[in-house]
Amino acid sequence: MSTDTDLPLPNLMEDSVKQAVIDTVNETTNANEDITHEPQSTDTNDTKEPEEAANGHKPSESADLPYPSRMTLIRGLINNDVFKQLHQLQNHVIKKIVIMVVVDAECKPLMEKYKFSVDQELTEKLLHLGIVSSGKVGDIDIHIIKVAESKVFRRHYSGYTQSAAIAALVSSTIKPDLVISFGTAGGLTALSRSKYNLGVTSTAAINNKDNNDNKSDKDVENEKNSTSPSTSSSSCVSVGDVVLGEACLFLDRLRTKDKNAFDWGLWGGNCNVSADALAKDLGLVKGVIGSQVSYQITKLQAELIANADVLACDMECAPIAQILNQTGINFIAVKVI
Repeated sequence: MSTDTDLPLPNLMEDSVKQAVIDTVNETTNANEDITHEPQSTDTNDTKEPEEAANGHKPSESADLPYPSRMTLIRGLINNDVFKQLHQLQNHVIKKIVIMVVVDAECKPLMEKYKFSVDQELTEKLLHLGIVSSGKVGDIDIHIIKVAESKVFRRHYSGYTQSAAIAALVSSTIKPDLVISFGTAGGLTALSRSKYNLGVTSTAAINNKDNNDNKSDKDVENEKNSTSPSTSSSSCVSVGDVVLGEACLFLDRLRTKDKNAFDWGLWGGNCNVSADALAKDLGLVKGVIGSQVSYQITKLQAELIANADVLACDMECAPIAQILNQTGINFIAVKVI
C-alpha cells in the first residue's frame, strides 16, 4: 500500500472544512463508549458537531438504527452484533459459493486444481461484466467471477463500479449462499504504523520513529513477533498474512455536511458471516478492510485508517459489502497482504 503523508488534500477544500472533517474523524476514536446507552448530558457547546457549531444545523437522528446515531457509529457498526443480525440470514447449509476476483493470478491455482471451465451461460446473464468459471469442490458448486477487461485499454475494470454491478447481478441471478471477495491487498505493517504514527500512542514508539525510518518491514516485524504472541487479531500485518474482513469502509467517499453524513460516506457494510472457527483453523488475521480507487494515501485517509483500525486496503470490498448487505446475501472478504 503506497503511503504518502505529504500528499495534499484537494485544493477546493478550505482549511475550516478540513478541520471540521478532522474533528469528525477524531470523534470515532472513543471505543469505550457503550453504544446501548444514551450519552450523558454535557454542556451543549461541547456536544455540538463541527458543522452544527458553524451553522446551527443539527444532524438528523436515524430512526432505524438500534442505538443513537450520535454515538460512535462506525466502531459501533463494526462491533455491534445487533446490527449484524439485522442483515444476516438464518444458518443453513452452504451449497453454492461465488468468489469475486479481479486478476487471473488470484484465482488461477484454484481453477487449475479443480478443473474449472468458463460458464458462458452465467457470463451472459452477468451481461459480460465479469467472466464466470464454474466447478465443484466436493458437493459445493463454486462460481469464480473475474471482472471483465476494457477492450480499449486492455486493463481489468478494478474499482467500485464494476464490482458493485456484478454483486447486484449475482444476487438476482446466481443467488448464492455465500459470496467471497478474494484477492491481494495493501496492508498496514508495523513499519508503516510506526513511521507515520498511525495509532501509535506509546511515547517510546513515537520517540523511536526516526530509528524505524531506517528499518525494513522485516526488521520491524521480527521485533513485533519477538514481543507478542500470535493471535487471530492484530494491530498490524505482514506481507503474506491473510486478513479476514470484519467490516468494509470507503476511504475516499467524503461527506462533510455533518457527522451523520460523514459516517454514511465512510460506511460500506459488514462481513456478516461469523467465521471465527475458519480464522482459528487457518491462522487468519481478523480486521477492518478499507476500499479506495487510488494507490496513494492522503493525510485524512491516514487518520481514517488509524482511527478505524483498518488493516488492509483494496478497491472492491466496500461497494460489494454495501450491495450484498442490502440484498441479503452472506458475505465475507479474504485478502492476502
